[in-house]
Amino acid sequence: MSHYDQHMWGRYLQEELDADTSIALEQHLYECDECLEAYTTYLELHPSSIPAPHNSTLLEDSIMTAVFGSPVRQDEQEITSNQPLHKAKSTRMERWRTLRNYLVAAAATIILMVTGIFNGLFKQVDDLKSRTADRQTSISEKLVEQTVSFFNDMQPHDKYQSSN
Repeated sequence: MSHYDQHMWGRYLQEELDADTSIALEQHLYECDECLEAYTTYLELHPSSIPAPHNSTLLEDSIMTAVFGSPVRQDEQEITSNQPLHKAKSTRMERWRTLRNYLVAAAATIILMVTGIFNGLFKQVDDLKSRTADRQTSISEKLVEQTVSFFNDMQPHDKYQSSN
């Protein structure tokens, strides 16, 4: 496989080659990493050599037709040029939505406080805590009780003492 140098890629970018050679170079770029590296290096060193599209308005119209289904008219271009104004309105709407959500949450909280639902919840939590505290005995108390019962079981019983 033959490789092409940066000079050849420069001629390709300046469209100094015939159509067959240009197509062959494009195909070679897809297959050869070394030539792709030389091509990108040339582009980095000579950014001004990148040719502009021949008919940029035709290119724009074809892209807009592909995206939106119809070319952009002059009045639509004026609307898109006023994007900062539209963006300011959308940020204002976002702020209003956020504020509205906070106001709804605050109103719901106040209603729940006034009706006493939170007090009922807190009472239930306190009752549950007191019940679990009553059931729990400390580990040290359990350990002492088991130790005492173990020693009581270890003491010898005198059979003759109880019958006398």
